[in-house]
Amino acid sequence: MEQPAYVDALKRYDMVPIYMDSAQYRKFAEETFVREKALIEKMGLAKAK
Repeated sequence: MEQPAYVDALKRYDMVPIYMDSAQYRKFAEETFVREKALIEKMGLAKAK
């Protein structure tokens, strides 16, 4: 998390590093997926199955 390339990439996108253990990251990823899936569907950008 302290690698210069990583720190520079975060700065480019106005982000800060956040450490998460495995359980925290899993929860974050699942919640993000649900939230972004709903947004994509609301915007009509989801592919038809």
